[in-house]
Amino acid sequence: MRWLKALFLRSSGSRWEDQAEHWPPAPGQDCSDANWQRLPPELRRRLLRSLRVFLRSLTVEQLREAVGSPFWHFDGGMQVRNHLRTHVPDGALPEVRQPDGHMARNWDDYYMGAIHAILEGRVE
Repeated sequence: MRWLKALFLRSSGSRWEDQAEHWPPAPGQDCSDANWQRLPPELRRRLLRSLRVFLRSLTVEQLREAVGSPFWHFDGGMQVRNHLRTHVPDGALPEVRQPDGHMARNWDDYYMGAIHAILEGRVE
């Protein structure tokens, strides 16, 4: 876990814990995408590589269709979040301000940014 903290600290001039996302996100930006971009590029690349292997049985079209389902968050989304947690536990993520004002750290606020990166073919 030391490598993870070093990666976060190395990625910006200030401590990543002090960069809490404020609600709402910038106009036109999904909050999960904005949060995903807060992760260090090296970590995003590593997570996307792993996630592509994890989702290898799905084509991009199948993934796009699955994500569009109202049940995605509770099925495929849960599998994706749990996979990402094997690499970075919730508590190691930067805090995110929730709509009600409290701060939280969990993959619910980040994972769709990773999915969008895959769907857009980004390698970060």
